Amino acid sequence: MALTGPQRTVCAEDRVLRCEEDLETEFQSLIEKATQAGWSESEACTAIASLADHHILAACANDRMMNEIAGHRPVGVVIRAQRR
Repeated sequence: MALTGPQRTVCAEDRVLRCEEDLETEFQSLIEKATQAGWSESEACTAIASLADHHILAACANDRMMNEIAGHRPVGVVIRAQRR
């Protein structure tokens, strides 16, 4: 089933709700595939939540890094050999 994508809405809460509705069928299908493979529904939901959490953390870290690069602030450590 194709996703419909976002519709014009004013508040962010409506967008998240509409996104949940759009993803619901695919989510249920993924849970069904996981349970057919032998995972419990609870295990599948926990794994999906963990994957989503890790994805958000990685996206935030990438955003912070891109903002630092855009701001030309030094990032990281420079190691130089001692002069003899």
